[in-house]
Amino acid sequence: MIAVFLAATGDRTQLLAAALAQRFQNHRDVFIALLAATLINSTLAAAAGSAIDSIISEDALRLFTALAYI
Repeated sequence: MIAVFLAATGDRTQLLAAALAQRFQNHRDVFIALLAATLINSTLAAAAGSAIDSIISEDALRLFTALAYI
């Protein structure tokens, strides 16, 4: 039951958004800051994925991904 509650609570991004929205009254600025952070995070993840793709073979990456989901 606790695991279901924790899973339904949301990820760190949702919790951060809720905490910032509660702390700061200007919700537009909070939204823009979270949007910028999400875009930067996605850009860095895509760049890292491209770099890893050129270093690690596809078979090794599939094996790692399969093991990560176990």
